[in-house]
Amino acid sequence: MYADSSGQLEEFLQIAKKRKWQILLPAVFVFCLSIVVAIIIPQKYHAESEFELRHVRVEGDWQFKDSNSTSLEVANAETHLTSAVRVRAALDELEWDEYENIIREAGSRSDPKVSDYIKRQRKAIGIAIKIREKQMKASAFIEVKYKHVDPEKAVEFIYKIVEMWANELIQRDEALLIAERDELQNHLNRREQDYYDMLDEQARIQKELGVFSWAQGAASLNPKEDPVISELTSVNIELNRLRSSLANKESQLEELTDKIALEDEFIMQPVKAQKTGAATTTSRLEAEVASLRGQQVGLTSLNSTWKRLQMEIDAKQTDLERAERAPEATIQLEERVKNQKVVRWKDEKEQLEIDIEGLKGAVAELEQKSFDLTDEQKERLSLKRQLAAVESQIGVNQFLWEEASKKLQVKEDTLTALIRANKHPFTWIDEPKTPEDPSEPNPLLIIAIGLAGGLALGLGTSMLAEFTKNCYRSVSDVTSVMTLPVLGVVNVIVTRKQRRSARMRGLVVVSSSLVMLAVIGWFTWAYTQRPEILPTEFLQQVEDVRDYFK
Repeated sequence: MYADSSGQLEEFLQIAKKRKWQILLPAVFVFCLSIVVAIIIPQKYHAESEFELRHVRVEGDWQFKDSNSTSLEVANAETHLTSAVRVRAALDELEWDEYENIIREAGSRSDPKVSDYIKRQRKAIGIAIKIREKQMKASAFIEVKYKHVDPEKAVEFIYKIVEMWANELIQRDEALLIAERDELQNHLNRREQDYYDMLDEQARIQKELGVFSWAQGAASLNPKEDPVISELTSVNIELNRLRSSLANKESQLEELTDKIALEDEFIMQPVKAQKTGAATTTSRLEAEVASLRGQQVGLTSLNSTWKRLQMEIDAKQTDLERAERAPEATIQLEERVKNQKVVRWKDEKEQLEIDIEGLKGAVAELEQKSFDLTDEQKERLSLKRQLAAVESQIGVNQFLWEEASKKLQVKEDTLTALIRANKHPFTWIDEPKTPEDPSEPNPLLIIAIGLAGGLALGLGTSMLAEFTKNCYRSVSDVTSVMTLPVLGVVNVIVTRKQRRSARMRGLVVVSSSLVMLAVIGWFTWAYTQRPEILPTEFLQQVEDVRDYFK
């Protein structure tokens, strides 16, 4: 195996020696290009800084959302600092010549060239975030890096973009605090209005109840102290007394009515006897019958008076019939007169009826008054309950008003603290400093990579060209396919013509390569030392390339 490896190495060296120009020329060409690239690519300076994002706003309260937005801002720090809108705004304020020239050439800020420039500036920004616990609150330490061909512009850009973010946060927090303060002010005004509305409602209810303080209103809730209840009690007592008196009167009236019904209204009283003929007696009896019938007018047959009068009529009719048959003789006359007991009872009955009607009117009046007082008492009881609820609500509204006032004062103090200069949410831990040496590119590294890449390219192409040829390149190739041993090797016979032709080809390749390298070297020298001798188009193309890598 050792011999085989030695043979492969020897074969590799022979191929390299045979194709030395095929290896060296690409290596030299790539080496020169790496030198050109190291010169053309602009040098960039890295500016670094670190700042702390502190808590500015107070903690959130019960009504508004949590105002502790530090964690949210830290999570979005990279997005905020590398935002295309913010980078564009920073460049507009900085007014760099290169940026203004691109806009002037493009003719519009929305041109793709301007967008590409802004995109390159965004890629040049590096963000690193560190969170540290400090006094039970998270403090954010943010590192910002930026690279630019001009060290002063690198520092200027970091200052500008951080300042813009700081101002935006302050303005946002200030606007949010003002909105919350205004909301709290409106809340306070509503609480104040509710408080005074309750006072007005209290005064209205007290006026309806006839009290002028809560002490009187509370005392009036006691039924013994309520004038309406006292009056209602008196009315009910008097109403019961009148009802009792009315019942007695009605009972007396019923007894008198029964007595009058059982007693004759008229009685027969005897008078002096006299002689009278049958005709005279008949005429008198007929007159009496007519008188009795006249008294029946207006009475029904069921009436006791009508029945009594009918009995008298029947008796008179019997006497009339006897008189008509009897001869004239001397008779004993009787006179029909009113019964004085009945008259007296009727007077008492009439007086009782008058008294009863008066009592009924008084009872009806008192019943209506009792009904009205009962309704009034129900209304007053409802008003008293409303008054108690209003008094309780007044205390609650006063407490809420005071709480809203305290919250508004805290919000006012926070807003005042925010807009003071010493309440800036950013503290520079390490301010950006102007770098003295460029951080990229590294010319030696680029040249070394170019040299190694060129050699690798030359070796790769030469080996590929050698091993892709379909022929025997060495003795080992022949012995690997033949069973017979190789007894000898005849060297390659090169004629003078072939040698001259090979020399001529090598001379042409070397001279052309040297010319190309000389041209590259001269253009590189002219670009670095005397660019005015170079064509403007060439310089513009080189500058375009440099701008792309800036």
